Amino acid sequence: MNRRRLLRKSSFLGIAGLSGCLRLQTNQNSGTTTDAPAQSETTDSLTSSTTEVTTTIRPALSEQWRLNFESVSDIVPVDNQLYCLDGSRLVAVDPESESEASSWSLPVDRYRHLTVNDGIAYAAGTSQVNRENVVTAVDVAGGIRWTYRHSHERGPQAWARDGRVAITSSTTDANPEQPGSQNRFETVVLDAESGETLWDVPTDPIQDGKDNHVSGIAFDGRRLAIFAPVNCHVFDVEEQTHVGTIPIDASWASPKLVEGMLYGGGYTLECYDWQNQTLKWETSDVGPADTPPTVTEQAVLVATRDGVGAYDRADGEERWFVPTKHRLNTSPVVQGEIVWVGDDNGVLHGINYEQGEEVIAHSVEKWDSNSIEALCAYKSSLYVGCSDVFKKYVVE
Repeated sequence: MNRRRLLRKSSFLGIAGLSGCLRLQTNQNSGTTTDAPAQSETTDSLTSSTTEVTTTIRPALSEQWRLNFESVSDIVPVDNQLYCLDGSRLVAVDPESESEASSWSLPVDRYRHLTVNDGIAYAAGTSQVNRENVVTAVDVAGGIRWTYRHSHERGPQAWARDGRVAITSSTTDANPEQPGSQNRFETVVLDAESGETLWDVPTDPIQDGKDNHVSGIAFDGRRLAIFAPVNCHVFDVEEQTHVGTIPIDASWASPKLVEGMLYGGGYTLECYDWQNQTLKWETSDVGPADTPPTVTEQAVLVATRDGVGAYDRADGEERWFVPTKHRLNTSPVVQGEIVWVGDDNGVLHGINYEQGEEVIAHSVEKWDSNSIEALCAYKSSLYVGCSDVFKKYVVE
């Protein structure tokens, strides 16, 4: 299938029909906005002379505030605050007052993955000096609780649930010219309060000669799924056992666990029954996708290296695909009728959720190709993190 072909099946998402027209505006303080070509869809009935014309709403972005940061890499909203990773800092931002409520200095210079659970923020990063990986736990009402260190250079990622933290990472030791050489993996489950190791997850089921890195994990406090290139390995953390292995096709990004179903993949998109370890459906010719999918009530949204696709959550059928010129760095974010993604050229793409039509392309910084690394929708506003700026937009 030609990935540059835009497919539309506008009835599956269940959003009310849109009417009217809002012209895009240019905010002189926040970059430039490109008005996507206005399109009218006309349907001629073979049994009627009536012609139906629908017009797509086209939003505008209004910049509310901006903060000069070093390098925003992740944004998590919790309890009326936005927790952000900014280089070697964890920052709590008050979205209403445009100010830093709190900040914490972290042990290494580059953190990229953040999760917040039960009042503790877990920041995962890598030292650019010695390639040491760390996960730092920060009590958001106090200070740093503990830091877990390991030497593996790929990753890491951390997910916390029910008083436990699962951490995984891998090396890049494998040499294609040396048969039998493999990457090294480390997956541990820690106590969330103390950082003490509860279980050093055995890597024998993972290192089978084909799974040469860990692309991501899913964790619900009891079961742990580790996604590698050709297999998903499932462990029971309570019993400390390897439950089973699910064959997959080229996993590159972290999976998403929603209501007992695992959604993930790379060149394909797959849905697995988490409890029964069975494949519910799979699609082909999707990726590669470098970020986790976004799951809504009826759709699975995937940002690939060349565009955004929407797939029916029930059976994986593709509903639309919108190509983009530059590589996408963020998972899709849904706000109202618009799906937002950010690319590595500093452009925010807004796509009509129902129709699969790009309705806005907005440059965050008009004077610089500033890669968008983090994106978050919270309380009717859109928050964008780039390599040196953090912005709040209102969608009009």
